[in-house]
Amino acid sequence: AASSLDYDWTEVYIGVGANGFSAKYSYTNDYTGTSDKSAYYLEANYGMDLAQGFGLGLHVGRSDGDYFDGGGDQTDYSVSLSKTFGGVGFKLSFMDTDTDAEIKSGPFANDGRVVLTVSKSM
Repeated sequence: AASSLDYDWTEVYIGVGANGFSAKYSYTNDYTGTSDKSAYYLEANYGMDLAQGFGLGLHVGRSDGDYFDGGGDQTDYSVSLSKTFGGVGFKLSFMDTDTDAEIKSGPFANDGRVVLTVSKSM
């Protein structure tokens, strides 16, 4: 059966960055387009070049707002190491959240995990 939910909502954001640091604040007054409840995401990132062409990335983000009243608000974080070999990019990341409601599998899995990303620009 087709879903009658409308996942179309307005979001505004502002971000700044300098010297490897960046911060971004995203806000919506109707999270998911069906709730009429506000939500925001605040994130901070840092990236730096290391020796031998490696890169280090740090991220922390916070989801909160009226939509999350009663639970569900969370902080997420990640640490990544990247390197390009022969035009192919590799990035090894560890990602996790502080949520009490861990989901172990599926598209909304949020337990700590290591992810390897391989990319090639054409």
